Amino acid sequence: MHPYRTLNVPFDADTETVRKAYLAAIRRYPPEREPERFRLISEAFAAIATEDDRLKREIGLAGNASDRFDSPLEAVAAYWRADLEPEPPGEDDFHAFLRA
Repeated sequence: MHPYRTLNVPFDADTETVRKAYLAAIRRYPPEREPERFRLISEAFAAIATEDDRLKREIGLAGNASDRFDSPLEAVAAYWRADLEPEPPGEDDFHAFLRA
């Protein structure tokens, strides 16, 4: 899971921006209609909800083992799975994803 991509927020997003993105996403994908997307959105929000969570994630103290990849192909597959509206990533977006 890539929480920034899932919630469609920049890496430097503040708490209010993350909260607004989360609320917009759960309105768009309610659990009754899209339970899997709702679960992904909720997990993404839990991972980066506070400044402390984002800082821990940035310095590598938080995150799941599944956030680390054994190959570039796994990173690409995770990137596309995390996207709620799939389209090929731009080169800058892809490089930013790999740095995360």
